Amino acid sequence: MTTRLLVCLLLLGACLTVSTTALAQTEEDQVKAVLTSLASALAQGDSTAIGELVANSGFVALVGVMDQTMVLSKDEMLALMANSGVPVEFQDVKVSTHWMVALVSAKAVPAGVPVEGGFVLDAIMMREAGKWKFAAVCLCTEQAEASEEEVKAFVDRVATLPDSLKQGSAEALGQAIHDQRFMLALVDPSLEFRWATSKTALTQMLDSVIPMITVSESRLDVSKTVLGPSVAVVDGTWLLDITDFGETRTTLHVYAIKTNGEWKIVAIGGGPAK
Repeated sequence: MTTRLLVCLLLLGACLTVSTTALAQTEEDQVKAVLTSLASALAQGDSTAIGELVANSGFVALVGVMDQTMVLSKDEMLALMANSGVPVEFQDVKVSTHWMVALVSAKAVPAGVPVEGGFVLDAIMMREAGKWKFAAVCLCTEQAEASEEEVKAFVDRVATLPDSLKQGSAEALGQAIHDQRFMLALVDPSLEFRWATSKTALTQMLDSVIPMITVSESRLDVSKTVLGPSVAVVDGTWLLDITDFGETRTTLHVYAIKTNGEWKIVAIGGGPAK
């Protein structure tokens, strides 16, 4: 066997190995790889590397830990993290992908902190230029015991999204959205990617959609609620029944912050339920 032929066979074998690996890597694997990259960047305090994992077209971070509540833009978050290396382990990672959107939940345990003292991490990711990027992140401490009234107050606020379609008006939803910070990354029931980075953009989007559809049923079925003192996450399914289109189910993650005693939504993400 000549040297040239041997080199060609080795190159072919390498290409096949790379192709097989790429094909074997599922979307879930790709999303988890981004989380691994985030853990590495956090440990090194590398805000530049963290920035590369965050969407440029829009981002919001909601933080409710150690009696501090913050709603941050990408630049504000990176400035806060600059040169502050903290090794973090992500445990119990759960990922669901919905075409252009991925939903992630995990437990974030900083180095030296007991597992039971870790934080809840929830993330909404989107495809930007073919790569999975963070569009919204919520890091919070879960309230030990939340009353039914507290949970209901939050869930009722989140339910304004399906209610607005059923009532044919975006007014109530507009009152529930945070005025300064908001992000929507949603694959809607028609499989169209809906993207908005402000309260105004969201209400304008809904106002344009509502006259075009006749809604028979629209409701939110909540499967899990993480409630902190001033930050909360709801994981649920949006059931939408449109006349002449049929019934659809959309998985939703919604983040909110309590402001002046009222919950204000800062992020909505999701897509067709699987």
